Amino acid sequence: MEVTLHPKTFFMRYLVILFAMVMVGFAIGCSKSNSSKGGSSGTTGTSGSLAFAGFEYEGSMTELSRQWQKPILVHFNADSTVIDYSFFYLAVIGYQYTLQDSLIGKIIQMGTGTGGGPSVTVYFKDIADTQVYNFSPDLSGLTGGSNGLAANQFYFSGLTKITKPAASLAGSFWTCDSSTENNATKGSPWYPDINGTQFGSNSFCTYFRNGGQAETGVVPNQTAVTFEYFQYGSRVYFYGYNEIRPEGIPYWGIISDDGNTIYADTEAFTVARVPIYGQTDDYYGDAGNPPVMHRKLN
Repeated sequence: MEVTLHPKTFFMRYLVILFAMVMVGFAIGCSKSNSSKGGSSGTTGTSGSLAFAGFEYEGSMTELSRQWQKPILVHFNADSTVIDYSFFYLAVIGYQYTLQDSLIGKIIQMGTGTGGGPSVTVYFKDIADTQVYNFSPDLSGLTGGSNGLAANQFYFSGLTKITKPAASLAGSFWTCDSSTENNATKGSPWYPDINGTQFGSNSFCTYFRNGGQAETGVVPNQTAVTFEYFQYGSRVYFYGYNEIRPEGIPYWGIISDDGNTIYADTEAFTVARVPIYGQTDDYYGDAGNPPVMHRKLN
């Protein structure tokens, strides 16, 4: 059974559908989603007056009260806009929260940083935050973010420039590391929602659990569990699958420059099988570290 969802609705709805009858959907992107903007990985970045126009930088960022450092991709446009891609869990009036998959900022000032590379001041209207981003002199690295850490603020260091066109996920199979603890978890795959994920050439994922392909439905009409995924350059928006509930779990990730690693994140901590602070074993993963997926190379 195939579940087809538009990326603009990825984060706004969470529909639980019963086992053996239907599947679960959780929509990709919110009403302010910018998932399709920014283009593919920047490799030239010399258009206009900005030497870094078109460049993208990947790494991790720190946000208040998160389970781990979160994957982030920063894209610079020639028109002086900056798009930060991550799962931003933003506080709004009345102790309410909204989830956005990206923030758009505008460069309002340029200069030279303490290391000798370019420095830009970026204003993000959605979070009323002004951030300073410092490039390395050769433009290969990026550090910056908020001046402090409070609600809706974040910072990062050591981001690296994406230097290659993004590797296609079509036809690739991905697994996660396994527990090495000397207890009952030893040998169990970490991040079981996304361990054993096949990205198909038809823009759908299928899942392999417990030695076989995950299925739902009733005999004789069982069909593979599939969810649509969306790749935009080095970014991918997809689903993990919890075969125990059963339920689809929204994830996003950054594909590494060599194409062999995905650094992932989810905000569905109430249903996702991921580690949390205070856990006493590493049954679902290493506490404090984000999910990591590895491409099967042979």
